[in-house]
Amino acid sequence: MKSVSIKFGFVLATVLVVVGLVFALNRQSVAATSPEKISQMAENNNLTAPTLAPVSKPADSQATVKSVKGIEIELKGIGMDGDRFGVDFCFTPPSQADWLIGSSPEDVTLTVGDVTIPYKGFNVLDPKTDGVDYKSDHCSRAFFLLDKEYDLSNVTITINRLVTSVPEQPDCAKVQERLNKNKTGIEIKCKSEPGSFGYEITKKPEKESADKIDKKIRDAFSDIFEGPWVFETGIK
Repeated sequence: MKSVSIKFGFVLATVLVVVGLVFALNRQSVAATSPEKISQMAENNNLTAPTLAPVSKPADSQATVKSVKGIEIELKGIGMDGDRFGVDFCFTPPSQADWLIGSSPEDVTLTVGDVTIPYKGFNVLDPKTDGVDYKSDHCSRAFFLLDKEYDLSNVTITINRLVTSVPEQPDCAKVQERLNKNKTGIEIKCKSEPGSFGYEITKKPEKESADKIDKKIRDAFSDIFEGPWVFETGIK
């Protein structure tokens, strides 16, 4: 049985770097969607968040709002910050929960020609202080690390889904119910103590990879609103 522990202790959302670490349940103890902790990890890996200077506005103002099943996401701006391509989004959340633009690298992608680049992280923007004018306070700057120079005059930005953050003490009965409903064949046993939460995988499919199992468990801890929201734009 694999035992997983998640430690908590931070609240303010600042930056998410290496988004796959949001819930790296099988590798190390991390704060589930606790971006200050992730920011600390970023510093340890010599990665810093992009600056909060306003990015340039999209060239085509007619294609900046996309709606999927009544949920709108607005593309507020795009621009470069060193080797990072930044994208500002605002959205109206599906519910009163704490919604984020994905929790895995593949949840938000940048496509340039034949190359698709997963996003590396995001900053939560404050419309009151970061110069983003929007009716909702759910605004984020996603960023992508570019390993070389690209022609960014025509790019496609895709948000595949929205997910809720994971509470400090998740409802494990609900998590198991989701795993059962999705016929995953996975069973977990939860344990918690002040300031931390953990679980053990007590049953899992024998022939399924660890990465697939971890993703199914990670998804079961969050509400998910499937997209995609697709934006075609570019830096002219």
